[in-house]
Amino acid sequence: GNVINPDTKRIRRVPEARSRGSTRAHAVRQALNSLVQGMSTDINSFTACCIREALGVPIRTGRRSRLKGIYAPVRILMHDSIDLYLPRRTAPDLLRRAVRIYREAPIQKAFGFQLSVPIECESAIGEKSWASLKDIN
Repeated sequence: GNVINPDTKRIRRVPEARSRGSTRAHAVRQALNSLVQGMSTDINSFTACCIREALGVPIRTGRRSRLKGIYAPVRILMHDSIDLYLPRRTAPDLLRRAVRIYREAPIQKAFGFQLSVPIECESAIGEKSWASLKDIN
């Protein structure tokens, strides 16, 4: 047994699906979980790219404020989280924009199907550690 995600063509080999009893049940659960988690990861990665594209801001340095490059705020993708590194002064506003972009990501256009449930997310701001996170809503 193989499981093939029809949207991404990703293949997950699950040879135990041909077994019997609890081994088969476990393999079927793994196969279904692989489809769900794989698509979730794809959607999360896509929305991170949308956020990076929308919130990438020019970095200006020096007295004359010359354009140095583009600041891409996406720092880490971890499981179902997107960790952003935002300038302290504008972080609350940029984070609110990122949440809106995340919730309104063009899934239909990117993946060819529309989700039947909304994409929801939580947001918080902190410094240097997860323990310092505070909700901004």
